[in-house]
Amino acid sequence: MRHCRVRRGPRTYEAIGVPSERLITGPNGVARCEAGAGRNAIRARLGLGIDQPVVMTVGRLTHMKAQRNLIGAIPYLRSRVPDVAVVIVGDGPLRRQLEDQAASLGVGGATRFLGHRIDARSLLEAAGVFVLPSRHEGMPLAAIEAMAAGLPLVVTRVLGSREVVEDGKTGTLVPRDDPSALGPAVADLLTDEDRRKTYGAAGLRRYLESFTAQRMAARTHALYEHFLADACRVVDRPHIQP
Repeated sequence: MRHCRVRRGPRTYEAIGVPSERLITGPNGVARCEAGAGRNAIRARLGLGIDQPVVMTVGRLTHMKAQRNLIGAIPYLRSRVPDVAVVIVGDGPLRRQLEDQAASLGVGGATRFLGHRIDARSLLEAAGVFVLPSRHEGMPLAAIEAMAAGLPLVVTRVLGSREVVEDGKTGTLVPRDDPSALGPAVADLLTDEDRRKTYGAAGLRRYLESFTAQRMAARTHALYEHFLADACRVVDRPHIQP
């Protein structure tokens, strides 16, 4: 096979030695989420204040997703945004450990563990900032879904995430495993409404331009058409007797 269609970003594969000329980029796409109950109704359902600053993350509670670093940043967040609520959507083997961490830091009251939710995407309407503190990623659908919801993002500067989020345009990139950098980045967005709106609008445009399900399907179709046409030309080539 001459080429490999990738659903991770090309830099992910180039970093492990795959020649760039053998790659054809095909970013993941997600369908646009139907409008939910609305921001205020969802906040009321979750016990959040209408004007309360809300940070949200979605993902399995694992070492890879590194929610511990977001929890580790909450004391700093509260020093600048005292009424902040950090909403963690998802379940996994580290839930008890993360709950214990929040309690030991004295931020249990500021942290909401919602567990696995089939309505996770609609819950994004309640958020002000979306955070993805992962230690590594492929091409993170959670970040794409957050952009589709018009949210500004703070994500770690790792392969995959950094190919979805444009630093200083749709969100902020921070070093991985560094709560001391994560906290200020999130707090800066929570306290700057204009920048949240600017990043959120830019993220929605980026989603519509690059990461919709329709665009992914169209790229896939075009790729198959291209290689099938090449294959047909090879089959139709007349055999020449020596």
